[in-house]
Amino acid sequence: MRPDLLSLRRSIVLALWLIACAAASAQPAARLTTKPDRIVLNCTSDPAHSACVTWRTDATVFSAVAQISTAQPGPRLTKSARPIAALTKPLTMDGVAAHFHTSVFDNLTPSTRYCYRVGDGNAWSEWIAFETASDKAEPFSFVFLGDAQNDIRKHWSRLVREAYRTAPNARFFLHGGDLINLGESDLEWGEWFEAGGWIHSTIPAAAIPGNHEYLFKLTPMWKTQLPIPDNGPPSMRESVYYVDCQGMRLICLDSNQKPDVQAPWLEKTLRESTAKWNVVAFHHPIVSSMGSGSPAALSWRPILDSHRVDLVLQGHEHIYARSELMGPGGKSGPVFVTSVSGPKMYPLRKEDWMRRSAQGIQLFQVIRIDGDRLVYEARTAAGELFDGFELRRNPDGKTNTLTEDSSFKYPSSVEESIVFSDDVSMRPPVRPNATEAPPAEGSSGLALTLIAVAVGLLLLLGAGRKRGRA
Repeated sequence: MRPDLLSLRRSIVLALWLIACAAASAQPAARLTTKPDRIVLNCTSDPAHSACVTWRTDATVFSAVAQISTAQPGPRLTKSARPIAALTKPLTMDGVAAHFHTSVFDNLTPSTRYCYRVGDGNAWSEWIAFETASDKAEPFSFVFLGDAQNDIRKHWSRLVREAYRTAPNARFFLHGGDLINLGESDLEWGEWFEAGGWIHSTIPAAAIPGNHEYLFKLTPMWKTQLPIPDNGPPSMRESVYYVDCQGMRLICLDSNQKPDVQAPWLEKTLRESTAKWNVVAFHHPIVSSMGSGSPAALSWRPILDSHRVDLVLQGHEHIYARSELMGPGGKSGPVFVTSVSGPKMYPLRKEDWMRRSAQGIQLFQVIRIDGDRLVYEARTAAGELFDGFELRRNPDGKTNTLTEDSSFKYPSSVEESIVFSDDVSMRPPVRPNATEAPPAEGSSGLALTLIAVAVGLLLLLGAGRKRGRA
């Protein structure tokens, strides 16, 4: 491609992104103060002995600190707390100038309740409780949340709260990419934090980036709010990592870029794993409802098949689909899941690999690990069980047996959303009720409208210039 055309294309993409961000942030941002907000407890590589907390203040706070104490039966937490200095980073997004702070709690005791607070020595958050993981292979659960992305405050709030109600003792919540629609929109990140509220600060977050967290590069909002363990490939320490938790290794990949860099790291990380269960997560699916999977993710398939991977969690396609065992011969290998937790929906084309599938339903997954058993549940935003299975480790220690409840029936309230054949492959995406009011100014609806107008104008301008050169 000619350099001048490539430069023009990049300029167009950047202009469209700026238009969208301006539209999405048209609503006034909340006024920042020295009081901490957007508090997130983040996973570390060793959640039995450490945790990481991030928070935000206005730009006047340069010296921030966290305090942590073992949980006490009364209010004397301050006397037993130890201070942890924070690393402070300034960041301005959508005209909002803020300071983001990060503190790491280390040398923690496994299976112990702690309380922490964050602040600047004068303005403090509330005391917040959490529990460290065990350093042994004890039973535990975690939650998976596919794309939240759109209308987060309106529609994702109840789902993430239902997930907490269902699994309040989850070791972590795993966010599968596209947490928001515009990665550099402070307003949309604000909705994500408001929707999850204090859940974000008491249940550790593990997150993988989707395509909506990227514009040429990963949004700076990512590492300031959701820092990850520093154990990925050297050139991808912002988005690729693993976590060892109570007999399970969780490996998080970045399907947006550099699959060839991640492949040898993935192979090594699986080969060296001593965990009984290996779970891999990334955003773009290997097996797809669109006929072919992501080229980046497909390049990892031989590694997943040749090593003992039990479950692969994916997002991106805004549908639900779950396979049976999909290793060589269909008698071993991982189970593949694609899911969506937000309200943006696409039509589903039924594929042979899908054991259960649906369109138009917001879902979260609860995965429970207990010795030789992995129990999987997919539940709706209303809390109803939608899908489930059990993996049991076979005596060889390498393969699994998948079992389902033969009496299982889809909840009657969601039966109309289930897709059984290709007959509905051309249905339009599920949309909000026609009686709903149009998107408010500053919403993603306005952003998309402005993008469409801008695209049209740019195409007309380009066509005019081409005719002028002819």
